[in-house]
Amino acid sequence: MLDIGCGPGQVAECLQDRGLKQYHGFDFSKQSVEMAKSICPTFVFTAADALSTDLYDRVDYDAVLCLEVLEHVEQDIQILQRIRPGATLYASAPNYPDKAHVRVFSSCEEVRERYGIMFDRFRVDAILANQITQEGQILYVFEGVKK
Repeated sequence: MLDIGCGPGQVAECLQDRGLKQYHGFDFSKQSVEMAKSICPTFVFTAADALSTDLYDRVDYDAVLCLEVLEHVEQDIQILQRIRPGATLYASAPNYPDKAHVRVFSSCEEVRERYGIMFDRFRVDAILANQITQEGQILYVFEGVKK
């Protein structure tokens, strides 16, 4: 598994606890990568830029995680284009505005229109982000196989 924007390792730790053996996460933040390494010392983490790294070609992976990343970068399409054909993408993006977000999706159809053309068997689901407060923040969770 290749994790684009792995952050400080919370998802990696969850995957490790569930038995995942092969994982390589990368993030632009060196501080986050160091935190991730301390949480999951058996996994590989690299400080790298999603637009310029050679990890897409160098790492052995058949699945890609990209959680809460694409809404932060103007070049989201270019990042997804770098994923190797045949790899399955598992990704998410929220529906709420934030000063760090360069785009906000308002429907599953908007996500499908932006990213679906690059993937086979593309699926988007809307999930209520906060089940406790029911505040209406939606998380769009999507997956597909890279063409």
